[in-house]
Amino acid sequence: MSRLLTVRQVASRLGVRAQTLANWRGRGIGPRYVKLNYFVRYPEDEVEAFVAARVARKVDDYIGAPVPRPAGSSGAAPAADEGRQP
Repeated sequence: MSRLLTVRQVASRLGVRAQTLANWRGRGIGPRYVKLNYFVRYPEDEVEAFVAARVARKVDDYIGAPVPRPAGSSGAAPAADEGRQP
């Protein structure tokens, strides 16, 4: 296992507040962590993987790429007269 980092260390590395990490843990997002008694620790390799998964690519890589749509969305805009009374 890699070195375990404190909440303060991870917050500093990611440029967020410690409270943000707590919010992410509650929502099930953010880097994976371990809980030792009441101490929260983040394996260093998990923090690095979290950052690596969010590295932005150049805008040129996205030009011409299909726009992702939410699940269940047809992607079509509603008709202009949809929902109006005749």
